[in-house]
Amino acid sequence: MDQKTIETELRWFDALKEIMGEGLYVTNATGVVLMVNDTFTRITGISQNDIMGKNIQTYLDEQYTSGVYLRLDIKLGKDFDPGNEVSSARPDSLWKMVMEKGEEVSYASFVVNKGRKISVRFLGHPIYNDAGSIQYVMVTLQDLTQYDSLMGRLESLEDKNLKYLRELEYFRNSQKKNQNLIGESQAIQSLRELIDRVGRTDVNIMIYGETGVGKEIVAREIHESSKRTGKPYIKINCSAIPENLLESELFGYERGAFTGALNKTKIGYFEMANQGTLLLDEIGDMSYPLQAKLLRVLQDGEITRVGGTTIIKLDVRIIASTNRNLASMVREGLFREDLYYRLNVVPMWIPPLRDRVEDIPILSHAFLEQYNRKYQKNIALDSEALQLMCQYSWPGNVRELKSITERLVIINDSPHIERSLLNHLFGNVENKPVAIHEQEGDLKAMTHAFQKKIIESALKKYGSTYKAADALGMNQSSISRKARELKITSENFKE
Repeated sequence: MDQKTIETELRWFDALKEIMGEGLYVTNATGVVLMVNDTFTRITGISQNDIMGKNIQTYLDEQYTSGVYLRLDIKLGKDFDPGNEVSSARPDSLWKMVMEKGEEVSYASFVVNKGRKISVRFLGHPIYNDAGSIQYVMVTLQDLTQYDSLMGRLESLEDKNLKYLRELEYFRNSQKKNQNLIGESQAIQSLRELIDRVGRTDVNIMIYGETGVGKEIVAREIHESSKRTGKPYIKINCSAIPENLLESELFGYERGAFTGALNKTKIGYFEMANQGTLLLDEIGDMSYPLQAKLLRVLQDGEITRVGGTTIIKLDVRIIASTNRNLASMVREGLFREDLYYRLNVVPMWIPPLRDRVEDIPILSHAFLEQYNRKYQKNIALDSEALQLMCQYSWPGNVRELKSITERLVIINDSPHIERSLLNHLFGNVENKPVAIHEQEGDLKAMTHAFQKKIIESALKKYGSTYKAADALGMNQSSISRKARELKITSENFKE
C-alpha cells in the first residue's frame, strides 16, 4: 500500500472515529496512547492533549494519586447494578488488562467527571501483528447513563402499552358480553345480571316473551356467557317444522327409517349441538307425544336415532323459549307437567317493548346507526319522530322496531326522519294504547330524561365519548351531539 493510499485511509478513519457514538482510544504494545476521539473526552473529561503520547497506566496512576481521576469498579454480569459499588481501588487500564490476559476484556464501571458519576462499559480489544503478537490495543467506552435512561423510558413505555392492552382487552370483553341485548330499562338490566349468573352453570332455562322481544338474542347471550362459548349453538323452531318431521330433525335417523328418508344416515340437531347449546324455540308448539321423547333425552342424556337401536350419549345444554303460557297449558293438559318442571328450572321473562318505553330511544338510535352504515347513509331521527315512536305500542316488539327503522333508512331521501313519515307508517298513533309505567308528564321531556340518564351513565362508566358510543351502538359524533343537546357536562368524560 503506497503512502498516498495510507494517508487516504487514515483520513477516513479520523473522520469515522469522531462520529462514533462511543469513546475510543488506541495504544501501542507499551501502553502509549496513539489516538483519542472527542467522545472519549466528553465521557471521561480527559482531553486529548493531556493523554496523547503518554502511557495510559502511568497517567491513570498519577491522576488517581492526585485525586483528580477516580474509577469506581463494579461487578459485571447479569447482576450488574450501577448503584452497587464494589471497590474504589487504584484503577487498571484496559491496555494493561488486555496485555496480561492476551484477549478481549470487558467490564463496567463508574467514571467521575467533574463531580458527575457516569456509568460506563469498557471494551479492550487486542490487535495482532503478522507474528501473532499484540501490536495495538483499541479501547471503546460506552456511556451507559444515556442507555439506562433510554431503557428506563422503554420499560415505562412497555408497562404503559401492557396496561393499555389489558384495558383494551377488558373493554373488548365487556363489550362482547350482552353486546346484542340493547337497553337500559330496569327489566333489561336485571336480565343482564341474571344472564351473567346462570351463564356459568349448565342449568336448563325457559325464556318467556311475546313474539319479537328478543328471546333468541337472550339465548345466544347465555351461550356466549357460559363455558360452552366457542362450541356449537344450534337453534330449532319447533313451530316451523311439520310435526311428522320434527322428531327426525331433533334426533336424526338411520337410512331407510321411513318413507321419504334419504338413503343415508342423518344426524339430528341434538348431535349437532353436542358439547354446546340447543335452543328449542316455541317449545309450546311441540306435540304431546314428542314431549315425552324429549323428556327422556333430558333425563338420560342420550338419544336414539329414528329407525336405529344404537344409544348415543350426548352433553347438550337445553334452553327453551315460548310466547305461550306453559303453566296454563299444563293445567289444560296440553303440555307435560314433568317436562315443564324439567325445562323451567330458571325462568326468564322479557317484557314487551311497550312496557319499557325508556328503551325505545336507545334501540331506535342503535338500529339507525346500524342501517346507516349498511346503506351508506347519514340519516338522523327528528325529536318529534322519536316522540311518536315512544307513543306507538309496537305489537311486533323489537323485531318490528328494527324492521321499521331499516325501512325508514331505505325509503327516506332527506337527512332527517320526520314525524309525518312515521304517521304514514303507523296510522293514528295517538289513539293506540301505550304503557305509562305510573309516570306522568310530557312524553318528550320523559324521553329526553331517559336519554340523558342513559348517556350520562355510559359517559361516566367509560370516560370518553368514543367508548360510550361503542357501548350504546352509536357513533362518536352522534353521542357528542346528544350530550350537548341534553346539556350533559363534560367534567366526568373527555371527547
